Amino acid sequence: MVPVPAVRGAGLQALLPPGDVGEDAGHARAGLAVAGRAGYSGEVPARTASSVLDEAGLSVDLMVLDVEGNELDVLAGLDLERHAPRYLLVEALDRAAQQRVLDGALAAYYEPLQALSEFDLLYRHVKADQLARASADRCS
Repeated sequence: MVPVPAVRGAGLQALLPPGDVGEDAGHARAGLAVAGRAGYSGEVPARTASSVLDEAGLSVDLMVLDVEGNELDVLAGLDLERHAPRYLLVEALDRAAQQRVLDGALAAYYEPLQALSEFDLLYRHVKADQLARASADRCS
């Protein structure tokens, strides 16, 4: 169990790290004010993406990561040897800073396919030999 303050409002819930006073916390407080609700704290179980996929016995064609800047943490909990979705759609709110890091973290398994919006990056899973060819093509 991981203790995190939870903010519930209008049917949605935001989990904020303890002591979060940044932009996410301000956004959550504004949402509470609009909904006329109060926040609360609690403990929630934390699991890796691979543990969820193992338990469910699922393979995934498209995985969407929209986790407010925690994409690398989610990817660290995804065993790409066993659970490599065919496509990954990753939200990068600070694309200029995040795209190079995401590209590097995924390079062994994925190639950048397309920016679907100002914030959303689509990656395609490729086999090792395809990756080597794609890398050679980019260098020439």
